[in-house]
Order: sequence, then C-alpha cells, then structure tokens
Amino acid sequence: MLRRAQFLAGLELFRPIRDLATHCRKIDKTSCPNHLQRAASTAPRSLSQATVVNARYPGNNETVNMFATGFGEAKGPMAKIQIVLADDHPAVAAKVRRTVTADCDVIAAVEDGKQAVAAVLALDPDILVMDISMPVLDGLQAARDLQKAKCRARIVFLTIHEDHDYVDAALSAGACGYVTKARLSTDLVPAILEAMQGHTFVSKFTPRKYNPS
Repeated sequence: MLRRAQFLAGLELFRPIRDLATHCRKIDKTSCPNHLQRAASTAPRSLSQATVVNARYPGNNETVNMFATGFGEAKGPMAKIQIVLADDHPAVAAKVRRTVTADCDVIAAVEDGKQAVAAVLALDPDILVMDISMPVLDGLQAARDLQKAKCRARIVFLTIHEDHDYVDAALSAGACGYVTKARLSTDLVPAILEAMQGHTFVSKFTPRKYNPS
C-alpha cells in the first residue's frame, strides 16, 4: 500500500507538466494570432535534449524559435526559482547554470533579445537573467518590450558594462538587478533572491575611465 501511495503521489507531481502539454496542443494558431503559441511535448533536463518552443513575437506574426530545457519543478513551498537565461556567449551561459543550480532551474536558454521576450511570454518564468549587448534585439529594448507587455518576470541584467549610465538605463527599463560579469560568481544569486523579494540589486564597480590613446 505504501508503494502504491508513493506511485500515485508521483503521478500528481507531474500533472502540471501533462496539463501544460495538453493545453499547448489545443492552441488554435488561427483563432488567437495575438497570443504566443507554443508547443512542448517533453520536459528534458539538458540542452542537448531540449524542446524547441515556437512563439510569436508580440506585435507581429513572426515566429521565434528557442530552446526550452524543461518546465522546472512543480510549484510549491520548496520549488526552485524558474529562470530564462539570455546570453549569446556559451561560456557565460554555462557558468550561469553552474552558479545558480542550487537555487534555480534554468528552464530556457536563448541567444538574443527577441528570443528572450518570446521565451518569457511563453514560459512565464520567475526571473529573466539577460545580457545587454546581444544580436537581433539588445537587452534594454527587450526589457522595455516586456515592461509594456506587463509580464510578471523580474529582470536581472548580467553584463560586462561597468557604467552608471547603463545602470540607470537598465533600471528605467524595468530591471530589478544589475550584475557585472566580473562579479557573476558572487553577485548573481543574491541579485536573483533580492529580485524575488521585489528589491533592487546593483553590483559594486569602479567605472572605467576612457583613455583616448
């Protein structure tokens, strides 16, 4: 009886994923052109087994493809924070995964701002960790688009720019966090946790002086 109870409890744990997959298959692409349309048949845990998620970018009919590495754990008191990661440097993305793994699930990894917007609107993460300088659409404009869409995800920028003008622009675009890549190991997780509480976190840095020579 104990094993049967454990088995049934396991089925209940995966019900949200099954329900989401069923919902995605029922989306009518012609009847709701202004909504994101997504399809996910599995919830793999590694990027090599990633599900391709198709979403429509808000404001037009362009289809955006991204990789979703799973839908994280079922929500609950001990659930990990769900993150979408947007960075076009594989080495940085890998370091982010290693750094946040104890506290967070990276449910999607994308490489440009347009994919970041589509991923956030399609997957509804808790946090978007995003670079500023990216191809197709930069992080600041992506953040503005998400702010207009009134999405609930909180944005933490992870950037090489150690410049107060960039900090001001990031916060004005709706970000809760600004972490420099030089302080990724020490600052990223605290910034995510502060963002989850609705607080603002900015890495300490000394602005670099411009040398014309």
